Parts: sequence; structure tokens; C-alpha cells
Amino acid sequence: MKHPDLFRLLLVPWLMFAAAGRSLAQNAPVQIAVHWDKIVRESRTTPTLQVVVNPPLRRGIPVHDNAFQALHDLGADFVRYVPWLPYPRLGVAELEPPKDGKTSWDFSLIDPMTIDFLEATKGHSTVLNFSTIPQWMYKTDKPITYPDDPNKAVWDYEQGTELRDPTFNEVADYYARLFVVHERRIYGRVRKAARVRLSLLNSLLGSSERSGFRTSHDATNLYSPVRCDRQRHEESSARAKICRRISGHPGPKSRVL
Repeated sequence: MKHPDLFRLLLVPWLMFAAAGRSLAQNAPVQIAVHWDKIVRESRTTPTLQVVVNPPLRRGIPVHDNAFQALHDLGADFVRYVPWLPYPRLGVAELEPPKDGKTSWDFSLIDPMTIDFLEATKGHSTVLNFSTIPQWMYKTDKPITYPDDPNKAVWDYEQGTELRDPTFNEVADYYARLFVVHERRIYGRVRKAARVRLSLLNSLLGSSERSGFRTSHDATNLYSPVRCDRQRHEESSARAKICRRISGHPGPKSRVL
């Protein structure tokens, strides 16, 4: 008998035995012993909720007082506040691109509801998630319009998929200014020692899969310049320069609020 034939003769019974053993093992009952008296780890889940910006939460609307009173009475931590895409005037602070040395920054419709939210959650951790990027920062066939009425919903405001500034400087500067302005004008006045978290990555990526950031690498490239520009606006230019040097971010062109 040749060696190859002998190998096959020995291999076939072995494979059959292995398959049979696996089948028996799969059919054997599995014994699980649960020791309910032994604590392995304590759950640290925090029940919370999300407050989404909608016209009924504006001042003067009958729902407003009861809604924010209920939020206050609930006393939850890590409540997420989300100005979002259907109401651009209630969630986007710079709806038009700079022109002739002037900008369109306007917080008159954004501040009141934000202040009411922070008052209702005073003493608790919160997360602010400004999730909609101004659409003029994207390449689009024509300018994206939005209703004059802040209470009118529009579901096609987010149309852009590619940022007009591939370096992310423009978006970084927008969010840095947005955060710093809120910290100076609202947080310091309303909450002073408040525990407020500005959810940066959620703000940049949370509203739509069409945000223009295709990979986690894109998100990281944007996160660093926003942090640096935020330091430039709120702290010292020296720290901002160090931050930009480390991250490789050159810094945006200046835009006056």
C-alpha cells in the first residue's frame, strides 16, 4: 500500500470520530451556576432624557411652563439639550455666510429656550448638543433656504454632504465661537458653578449621516481645531498657539461676531 493511500485510510476514521465528538458535545446540557449572593459589579446606569428644541417649548406657549417645571421636578442628570435641523432659526446661530465684513450671528431666538433649559436643570449635569451645521458651509448647487417663521418645520435644511472648506477650519471656528459665546453670555450668568458639558463630537456628528465627516479620522481632525479655537476665544492666545502647534491646525481666519 502506498503512503498516500495509508494516510487517507487513517484520516477518514479520525475525521468521523472528531465530528461525532463535536455533535455529542453540542448536545450535552450546559450547567450554569448563578451566585446571586455574590456582587461582581454594581450597575452605574443613569436614567436620563433628551430635550429636543421645538416651538411648543418657546416662551409664551401654553406648554412651556408645565414642560420645564416637569423637567425641573424630575431632577435628572446628563439631560441632553438638542437644537436640531427642522427649526434652523432655533438651532443655528449663523444662518448666512459673512458678507461685506458683516456676519449673521443671532442668538435672539436661541438664548431664551436655552436659558429656560439651564434654569430647569440647575444643579444637575447637562449636555448641550447643537447638532446642525450651517448649510452654507457645504458645497451645494444653490443656497439652502429656510422659513422666516421660526416655528415652521423644514425637513430638507440639511442637504450638503461635502464641506466647502476641507481643512475644517470654518466649521471649527463656528463651534468654537458658539460654545464660547454661550459660556460667557449664558452659563456664567445663569449657572456660575454649573456642571455643563458641551457635547462637541455629538454636535458635529450627531444630527445626520450626511454631516460631511466620512470617517472617525475626519471627526478627530475637526475635534482638535475646535478645542484650539475655543481656547483662542476664551482663554489665552499662547495656549491656543501651543494647541494648534501640537495638533497641526493653523487656525481659522478671523470672523467678527
